[in-house]
Amino acid sequence: MRQDYPPATATVQEDNELVRVVRWHFPPGTATGWHRHERDYVVVPTISGTLTMIDAEGNQTRYSPTASESYFRRCGAEHDVVNLSDSTVEFVEIELKKDEA
Repeated sequence: MRQDYPPATATVQEDNELVRVVRWHFPPGTATGWHRHERDYVVVPTISGTLTMIDAEGNQTRYSPTASESYFRRCGAEHDVVNLSDSTVEFVEIELKKDEA
């Protein structure tokens, strides 16, 4: 069963024919909401911390993004990203629209 959390703040910084750039700001107790990644993407952490990814079966995986240590993910992931910690976490997500250009 999925739990509802207040939404993290998503600020679209750029959205054009090549990329979509969104800054995600996670105060404690907030989440992205359930979603599926339709494009490959790069995550650039800007505030280090610990986040929890929850999959469709309710399995939880904690990860600790470190500011300025970027990583790449392929499309297809389905999850909710939740800040269950006591500290704010933030990252910039860059979706690659290579197939749409």
